[in-house]
Amino acid sequence: MDFEDYEGEFERIREENSKLLSEFEEWLYKINLKEVTVNKHLDNIDFYINHFLLYEEPLKPADGIGMVGQFLGYWFIKKALWANKESIKNNGASLKKFYSFMMEKGEVAPEEYNELVEEIKESMPEWLATLERFDDPNIEDPEEVWFGGSIEEEERELSHWEELFNAAKIFKEARCWEWMYDNDNFGVQDPETGEIAYCCIIGNAGEAFGLVAYLGPVGLENLLLTLSGEVLPDSYEGQFQQKCLMATFEDRNILDEKDRGIIKKLGLKFRGKNQWPFFRNFTPGYYPWYLSSRDCRFLTHIFQQALEVSLRCREDKSILETDDPLTFLVRVPRKKGKDLEWEDEYLTSEVPQSSYISFYLKDQLRIKRIMEGGFKKGNPWEADIFYLSRPVQDENERPYYPQACIFLDHVTGLILNFEIIQDLKEEGHRFIEALVSMVEENENIPSKLLVCNDKSYYLFNDICEQLKITLEKVSSLENIEIVKEELFNSF
Repeated sequence: MDFEDYEGEFERIREENSKLLSEFEEWLYKINLKEVTVNKHLDNIDFYINHFLLYEEPLKPADGIGMVGQFLGYWFIKKALWANKESIKNNGASLKKFYSFMMEKGEVAPEEYNELVEEIKESMPEWLATLERFDDPNIEDPEEVWFGGSIEEEERELSHWEELFNAAKIFKEARCWEWMYDNDNFGVQDPETGEIAYCCIIGNAGEAFGLVAYLGPVGLENLLLTLSGEVLPDSYEGQFQQKCLMATFEDRNILDEKDRGIIKKLGLKFRGKNQWPFFRNFTPGYYPWYLSSRDCRFLTHIFQQALEVSLRCREDKSILETDDPLTFLVRVPRKKGKDLEWEDEYLTSEVPQSSYISFYLKDQLRIKRIMEGGFKKGNPWEADIFYLSRPVQDENERPYYPQACIFLDHVTGLILNFEIIQDLKEEGHRFIEALVSMVEENENIPSKLLVCNDKSYYLFNDICEQLKITLEKVSSLENIEIVKEELFNSF
């Protein structure tokens, strides 16, 4: 094939890809995804089939099903300036969607699709670890970045833990909680990412001792709701929605084998009540988990700067006072050669805003059949979306809390439907499908849909408008609360 023919092959594939992306878009809407999610998947797949697969050779999308590992584990990390943990996971989700579509078209075999899904599931932890090594300024050896697992890396990892335990020990010995209260808040900026942790030192009440670093605007919202009393840390909302790094000093039995293993490797010894450092990452929807290397480094800085601020506040806390409730004293790092110098800045946070997912039914003919089908108006229904209290763990992955949706007849209290999913953003359309299917099967449209939280209200808002169902947010749903209590007790 001469150069002209070679270039022509690239162009022909791009034209085919354009048509394929249009078909994929229609398919995504048919499975009831929102426009913002559809656009995200389209952007990710366009980058994969028109950039990665055509980077060196004219490869068709069907030929690319076996190249996902090379893409997410190497090429994307190296070439995409926006590569981060979230974008790698999002691309993995988009590729699963795309090749599911290709399988339905008969372009790839079911066996190939199943292998793809298994590879993404099994390899994702290593891809994320590779990204972390790639972004680590201390790692200069390319072989270490792409292959990892070196003795030097393990030693460096241990040195980070040693620095963290040392910072925690110095912080604990200072007993800052004796004069710092949980509303004496300040920020520490991550030297690596620029994210701000809003710090709360705990222990003045004599119950738990340590500090909580609430991460970014979402974490700040958690902190403000906790301080206002609107959400209690141990409540249902507090249990599943926290975004923070938490460091407390506990009894030995609170630590698990992995926690104690790190302490043993470092040759450290602790004895007595509330003496053992205990660290956890809290992420909304996920089980509290061990610190990543980056968490470990950031928490070390947080301990050091929290001590600095606390000692200055021992006699005078005026440095924490601001006129704006969203403006905080923040310790900001400045690079000086290989060292960091820390300065005070007063920074105003973004206004914490909750974002909600909503889906509507794309199939207008289906809506028309329901609305013109002579369906009766029936009893009001109750609906609620909530986390189940028992986490689920896929192999080698962080455990997550499944989300459930329950529908009840408001008058009789009978359970109409119960669905469980992992991710509301990706799978929330299943709750919409459950509602529509019940309407069709019973030939009965509820006179009202009663919900008791914003998450449920916004999820069902569009479909209720389509089906002319009155959507009403109420303070509580007694029937559903009884069922939820039984569910939680059974777990």
